[in-house]
Amino acid sequence: MPAWKALYSNTLAQAKSGEIRAECLEDAVRRILRVKLRAGLFERNMPLAGKAGILGNAGHRAIAREAVGKSLVLMKNNDQLLALAPNQNVLVVGDGADNLSKQSGGWTISWQGSGNTREDFPGATSIFEGIATAVKRAGGEAVLSADGGFDGASFANGKGPQVAIAIYGEEPYAEWHGDITNLEYQRGNEEDLAQLNTLREQGIPLASVFLPGRPLWVNSELNASAAFVAAWLPGSEGAGVADILFRDSADGVRYDFTGRLPFSWPMHLNQKVLNPYHDHFDPLFALGYGSSANDKSLVSNTLPEAGDGMAAGALKDAWLLVARPRAPWVLNIAEEGAEVIPVNGNQAASGEDNNIVVTSIDMSSQEDARLIQWKGLRPGAVQLSAEYRQNLDMYLEEGSALRLNIRVDWEVREPVQAAVTCGERCIARVPLQPILKTMPLNDWTRLSVDLQCFADADADADADADADFSKLLSAFRLESEGAAAIAVVNVRLVPDAAVSADIRCGG
Repeated sequence: MPAWKALYSNTLAQAKSGEIRAECLEDAVRRILRVKLRAGLFERNMPLAGKAGILGNAGHRAIAREAVGKSLVLMKNNDQLLALAPNQNVLVVGDGADNLSKQSGGWTISWQGSGNTREDFPGATSIFEGIATAVKRAGGEAVLSADGGFDGASFANGKGPQVAIAIYGEEPYAEWHGDITNLEYQRGNEEDLAQLNTLREQGIPLASVFLPGRPLWVNSELNASAAFVAAWLPGSEGAGVADILFRDSADGVRYDFTGRLPFSWPMHLNQKVLNPYHDHFDPLFALGYGSSANDKSLVSNTLPEAGDGMAAGALKDAWLLVARPRAPWVLNIAEEGAEVIPVNGNQAASGEDNNIVVTSIDMSSQEDARLIQWKGLRPGAVQLSAEYRQNLDMYLEEGSALRLNIRVDWEVREPVQAAVTCGERCIARVPLQPILKTMPLNDWTRLSVDLQCFADADADADADADADFSKLLSAFRLESEGAAAIAVVNVRLVPDAAVSADIRCGG
């Protein structure tokens, strides 16, 4: 897909030269059109919509529901909390509880699985709806509280919850939009963890139902939960989760957990040795792991967290921008006294006079780089920033460098600086103008800056403190005080690269 331009040009040239015969092209097109015609794609008004015998029929949904139940992996079940008795007060929390988009993931209706409404899922059942039905049938009551709050009036019997089920996980994503720099869940955010800890502190037995698209580092969430289930992306049949979470009316296990992990899960934050054939293979949960409801083995409630969660060995590169910004980073235009403006694709911004223009251009693949043009009306910056503070101290400690590919299109006449920030008045800057003036115009060059340069930078006159790498809000910021045109791509932090950086500050 990203190489469609090259494919088109090559195919056209080969067709014109006769290397690809016209009959071959016609046959390929004919077969594609035949399948589309048989599927009714050329009929108007969604030809298959409402045809229950084809789409969404009871038999198909029953198989999908069974598949959901069989795919759940029980990763922790201390004191055999699961399966739950259904005839009790059940508090259901978390933004994934009644969220069909989240439980379906990317490539669902829309490319990223976002922007969908409940009406886009006719006949579907959210996980909470499945729980509520199972509990009501047994004489209990399930109450939904997205933020985890409840009071004496929450349940009809006037009593508090006897058990809580937290349903949370990753936002829908597809392809590079889901790329992350490490495996930590909700890095720098921890809203879900705060909700879990609040319930645990109230002494409410807590079961977590996690909705990930991949193995993630969730030690803190595991520590906060008595039971933990990886439910993946169950799709339209959320009731399949309730089938496994609850006992039957006779208080026996109705369906046991049979799912097994298709990939090992990490014990440590930056653990990358996760395949059984690797040396030093020591994950938290190995490939093929999965408990049953009758398993009495316990998982530790004191798994390594935060600073204690680092694995031995070298860090991987922390990518900030490659083709698209890597989560949790987003590209913004920022000017003093003006609202920060997100950059989506090609964007001219910074007020009515458009002082800064950002354009997607090609370096090595389709629109993988960003050309930033400052008109020089006033100083301004483009930055890769995160909504929540990010701890990148480990990269500073490992002698890392900020590395990127850069192209200077106009002669640099005014100061240009790279910066990192941890707040409005917490910033460190490194001058780039001297090295940029030595670069040939309109040619791509690799540039690297020792991270220690930011840590050692003198406090800016307008700043209260130098940048703290343990709580960064912007890991890369490019500022210009005058007119400039600079393109960037492949922005990343590279461990052990400071010694060979173009701009060095360390020992």
